[in-house]
Amino acid sequence: NWSFGIPTSSTDVTIPSNGNSVYPIITVDEIVINSLTISSGASLTIASVATFQSRGLTVTNEIINNGTFTIENNASLIQVNNVTNTGSGSTIVKRNSSLLKRLDYTLWSSPVASQNLFGFSPQTLVNRFYTYNQSSNLYSQNDMYTSGNPALSSSSTFQNGRGYLIRMPDNHPTTATTWTGQFSGIPNNGQIEVPLSTAGGGYTLVGNPYPSPINIDTFLNQNLSKISPTLWFWRKTNGDPGSAYETLTAGLASGGGNVLAEASETNDRYIQTGQGFFVKANTTGNLQFTNQQRSGVTDTFYRVNMISSTPAIGRLWLHLKSNDVVVGSLAIAYREGATNELDNDFDGKYINDSPLSLSSFVQGEELSVQHRAVPFLNTDVVPLSFKTNVAGTYSIAINAFDGLFSDGEGQSIYLKDNLTGSVHNLKIEPYGFSSEAGVFTSRFEIVYQSTLSISSPIFNANQVVVYKNEGNNFIVNAGNTLISNINVFDLRGRLLYNFKDINANQTSVDVGQSNQVLLLQITSKDGEQVIKKIIR
Repeated sequence: NWSFGIPTSSTDVTIPSNGNSVYPIITVDEIVINSLTISSGASLTIASVATFQSRGLTVTNEIINNGTFTIENNASLIQVNNVTNTGSGSTIVKRNSSLLKRLDYTLWSSPVASQNLFGFSPQTLVNRFYTYNQSSNLYSQNDMYTSGNPALSSSSTFQNGRGYLIRMPDNHPTTATTWTGQFSGIPNNGQIEVPLSTAGGGYTLVGNPYPSPINIDTFLNQNLSKISPTLWFWRKTNGDPGSAYETLTAGLASGGGNVLAEASETNDRYIQTGQGFFVKANTTGNLQFTNQQRSGVTDTFYRVNMISSTPAIGRLWLHLKSNDVVVGSLAIAYREGATNELDNDFDGKYINDSPLSLSSFVQGEELSVQHRAVPFLNTDVVPLSFKTNVAGTYSIAINAFDGLFSDGEGQSIYLKDNLTGSVHNLKIEPYGFSSEAGVFTSRFEIVYQSTLSISSPIFNANQVVVYKNEGNNFIVNAGNTLISNINVFDLRGRLLYNFKDINANQTSVDVGQSNQVLLLQITSKDGEQVIKKIIR
């Protein structure tokens, strides 16, 4: 419904206030114009699109908005030249969150200038808006991005290129539901710089400052002299264990836990409108956002389990689970240019914000994303690091795989447990195991051949795990060894309890309520014994 047909890249478009109640709505994939003027009382809307599509308006020069300009969810506005947008009208940019529950958080960044912080989500409690204190590596209720670090208040505004952690509104449903954030102000354009510092390890919370996605490759290429090539995105729902962050490097995301959206093959080479994220500064200077980084490709607000489309001959994603809840994740890929050593250009370090994790272990570093050398050899061994602060039972499972690991003639994937001596085919089912609390950097390995001559596992104290359950009884887990009986002694050697004919690799024992140190004599079906000391 353009009066003179669809405009071209040389057209200076004016939307007049002519008393007509019908104003243009852009519903085609892309329009490129030279400049845009929206008169007082007039409006222009870029309609929403489905994910993985592109619909946007590209304006080579300035926008003068004295009316109403609306950019719906998944639509985008791109500008080419570094010009200043002006006007007294209202530009509204809408962005849908992932599926989130009340009390969940999201990292946001504003695509417009001077958006009031508390006004963006007025139903969020005022003490649940956070900036990031880089020196202490902690979120803060002060404005750490402003000189003097004043407390966040009703007058605080989003600063361009900065990220903010904001809790869902207090009237948001307790079931996973999308929430639409609405920004209002003059759309950001041109080069935007954010100061970098190596304080606190260099982690800096930033965000996409434009009303359009930005291309990760272009963003990194323009900033690689200042930051590492790894980005971290918030992915955690409230109260869940494990890392709060998804790691993305060299086109591969670690694939988080507690899925906010289903795993699918998506294009995660773009950071979406309104999205906040972390970078790691290697030096001082300014991080740069530029118009060259902007793109019209759309996708859902950054979500977990994103599977990159970057070429690799084979990729696999692993999940660590506790009570069927994903508490850790790891991505491994084989691609040209990578080595089996630590590659700063390809590997993504685990951000180490949780005592419960599964990572690959290379040269003393825990990695959430590891790229390995090609050609692929089925003799390759990938050392894993597992850590937990709570003794109990866990499982390691495949979340997804592609390329050389694909079904049919695809390469098998095995998990080797060096403690029990077992080699388990992860393509058939997850591997369940028990563990004491601690850090274990040599227990597990990913291997690609099953060794048929593996000896029977040794029954020893390291293999047997004892921990309390919610009922305050003790759980005894012997891995893949069957338990025959358990005798319970006090420190004087008196037999207090005897549990016979167990014939299982795990059992629960009730040793009374007295506070004391006890010794468990655990006998296997083969007659071997181990002693475990517990405190009641």
